[in-house]
Amino acid sequence: MFGAMTGDIVGSIYEFNTIKTKEFPLFSGDCSFTDDTVMTVAIARALLRCCGTQETFIRAAEEEMHSLGRKYPYAGYGSRFFAWLLDDCPHPYNSYGNGSAMRVSPCGLIAVTLDEALSLSAASAEVTHNHPEGIKGARAAAAAVFLAKTGSRKEQIAEYIRQNFYPLEETLDEIREYYLFNETCTSGDNRLFGVGELRGCCQKRGIPRGRQRHTCGDHGRYCLGLLSLRQKGTAAGYESCQNAGGAVPSGGICKHGGTV
Repeated sequence: MFGAMTGDIVGSIYEFNTIKTKEFPLFSGDCSFTDDTVMTVAIARALLRCCGTQETFIRAAEEEMHSLGRKYPYAGYGSRFFAWLLDDCPHPYNSYGNGSAMRVSPCGLIAVTLDEALSLSAASAEVTHNHPEGIKGARAAAAAVFLAKTGSRKEQIAEYIRQNFYPLEETLDEIREYYLFNETCTSGDNRLFGVGELRGCCQKRGIPRGRQRHTCGDHGRYCLGLLSLRQKGTAAGYESCQNAGGAVPSGGICKHGGTV
């Protein structure tokens, strides 16, 4: 949990002002904890007070998240989550944002078995992020925490994630050239899915192979359109998303949820 909170504080000034280097000060006067730390503590408190069924934990998590979230209302919540915080009778809102993974580390820490880590993490996500991709992100992060806690090597953890959640086929240096910030849990937000079908639309437009980065969710094909154009609403962006199975309305938003 200290690692999760430290990372949150260090990264707080870079989330929407990204850098692509390892050379930066860890702390500055502008750093602060964010909603991710608040919700991590809330999940930990729910786990510590909860014993019994998964439904009991979900209720405890909802109560703790509401309590701490309202105590720290300016921590940087997304608009939909903030509306959930203010709702006295809240319901999950089918989010696949990465908040489910950001708050989940206590589940991996407290779990006795890997199966328990996966079960607890899914329950912690379902309070708000009950979309399959939101749950997947939480389970992947909790599994990594549990495996690290129980002595698995970095290579073993990566292989488990690769086999069960995300491909992890590229190094940080390899994705650095084209990577764009994405705050969702969609499958490997820069990884190459559906390569055979999607690559064609890129090749026809002369887009270099290294730029042919699409994301396809397991629940349905959609394209985040991380092409070399990197602009919403361009003709190539529209066509690439359509070729990935989504009809694109005005605004450059695929009906399956992907932006282009």
